[in-house]
Amino acid sequence: MSELYRSIRAEKATYSIVLLRRVLKVARPSYYAWRDGEAARRARRVADDAPAHEIAMLHIASGKTYGVPSQASTPHKYFDPTGPVAPGSCPGTPARGTTSGWGG
Repeated sequence: MSELYRSIRAEKATYSIVLLRRVLKVARPSYYAWRDGEAARRARRVADDAPAHEIAMLHIASGKTYGVPSQASTPHKYFDPTGPVAPGSCPGTPARGTTSGWGG
């Protein structure tokens, strides 16, 4: 719907707003409510961006160490970069096909 309102705003120098609203089938109160709310939407966008900017500045000031580290920078303690673990090679686990240590 806002595309219609923007079209009216863009073409109002060429055509009358009344004609544009009729052709595009836009109610008068709807168009003017959208137009009057534009400043409020812009102000809200600016207010929403302010905390994001502040957080970004704090992150940069901390040497980009503030916050939770990514998974790539801190692998899990059981992660083996050489590949999958062979059955029975982990301490405390039985080899495949045996039941010792598993209660059976």
